Amino acid sequence: MQYDYWSSPKGRISRGTYAKRMLILLGILMLLILPEVLFPYSNLVAFLVTVPVIYVWLLMCMQIIKRLHDLDASGWWCLPALIPYLGWIYVLFLAFKRGNPGPNRFGPPPAAGKTNPLLQAQVGSSLRSPKRRRRFRYRRTDDTGEFE
Repeated sequence: MQYDYWSSPKGRISRGTYAKRMLILLGILMLLILPEVLFPYSNLVAFLVTVPVIYVWLLMCMQIIKRLHDLDASGWWCLPALIPYLGWIYVLFLAFKRGNPGPNRFGPPPAAGKTNPLLQAQVGSSLRSPKRRRRFRYRRTDDTGEFE
């Protein structure tokens, strides 16, 4: 199974994955902009914040492209997200629009409830060979109520 990178525009992501990733990136973006709000006239803060903000913004664009791929649309349809105010409505629309259930030109459908491939080796091995736990059963030996 191929690991689904956040910074790659290839592949498809489901609505839930898209919403989670966009909320995480939006939170990071707000934390990055916070020093600029606290120190509005500092050129040093503006310089240090600019590169990470652009990187997070590009990651958000990659998530929009992957979501568009799930809808069987080209990645160029991420450009309406750049329109002020209307772009956020478009981003929310993508979070609620149901994707194509089958494979399309961008790949197979995203698996529902897919686990992290890095953790799958640990979880998968325990699922393949489950250890049976012994359960101790208490049996009455006689009518006195004593247990064995």
